[in-house]
Amino acid sequence: MAATSRHQHNASNALVSAKLAVILTTRELYGRALIDFWHVHSALEDALKAQRTKCTEVAKLEELLPKCGRSAHFAEDICFFTGQPPEAQGPPRPAVAAYVEHLSTAAQEDPRTLIAHAFTQQMALLAGGQAVSKLVRKQLALPPGRGTAAFHFSEDSRQIAQHYRDTVDALAPGLGEEGVRKVLSEHVRAFELNNHILRTFAVGYWPSLCASVRYIPVKAQIMLASILAAVCALLAARQLHR
Repeated sequence: MAATSRHQHNASNALVSAKLAVILTTRELYGRALIDFWHVHSALEDALKAQRTKCTEVAKLEELLPKCGRSAHFAEDICFFTGQPPEAQGPPRPAVAAYVEHLSTAAQEDPRTLIAHAFTQQMALLAGGQAVSKLVRKQLALPPGRGTAAFHFSEDSRQIAQHYRDTVDALAPGLGEEGVRKVLSEHVRAFELNNHILRTFAVGYWPSLCASVRYIPVKAQIMLASILAAVCALLAARQLHR
């Protein structure tokens, strides 16, 4: 699946990096982002559970939910950052609702395509969760053991990820050529829906400015501050001489 979605994957990584830099300027923004992906993971896990008795391939992935399911962990983090459970946060944003609706449609039309969404969402957290967790803890100055439950797994995430890949690879023969084509196509679609959520996530000008300043070297920040102070002093002097 990686080769099929390489372009979308690269675009998604760049988008995540850029958006995360801004989102991590405040706990409020990060809490809002968690709510978006709680909706997606919750809908995905519900679909896997609902289709497990109808599709043997889905049943194999549903068996991995005790280790890989993240909705309950997202909910824990959301309660920490917002003080309320995700169910009390109101309806999902349009871009999020579109992904949730797509999952429902995919489950009804061909449950096998859920493999692509499960792989995309859950493997992303298994593969990059530890790095993101460290960044979140550092940028938001979180207390020990709070706010990053979504990235913590009961076992070594690398071992779980390898087992996940092996499980998905083992499903290919049973899918047939047409089934594999559908899953690969849906894998690309999963990235598109995910990226749409990120692109439409409103952050505002001030957090964007704060994020930009954060990555400017300290010496450059001091120089810019000095220039700004000089300009302000010059403007003030002109006002006094009028």
